[in-house]
Amino acid sequence: MSDTTVTMPLEEFDSIRTASSEFKTLRRKLSECTKADLSEYKEELKRLDIFGDGMSNEDIDKFVLDASSKIKIIVNKSKAIEIFLEYLCFGKSGDYGYFDEMSKDEIKNINIVFE
Repeated sequence: MSDTTVTMPLEEFDSIRTASSEFKTLRRKLSECTKADLSEYKEELKRLDIFGDGMSNEDIDKFVLDASSKIKIIVNKSKAIEIFLEYLCFGKSGDYGYFDEMSKDEIKNINIVFE
């Protein structure tokens, strides 16, 4: 690998460094509000280990695909809403402006919908 030098204004470098730091903070916060529950998935895979002898590759692929539906991503609703409001709505106008005016009780009533 060769050494490469990049020349840029200090303000631009500081902006990139700040954005990188903010991104790391956001990733940390997202990881703190989610967790994966693989217990049922692992149980299904154990069943495959026990009973899978003689199954075709196609059947094994289907079994693993079906087993993947047992994986649960658990999201802490209140933390997810906090992150949404902090990073996505701050200072925005239009529909997002409504969030700035909501009480804490109203914010707790927000639904999170995954598509």
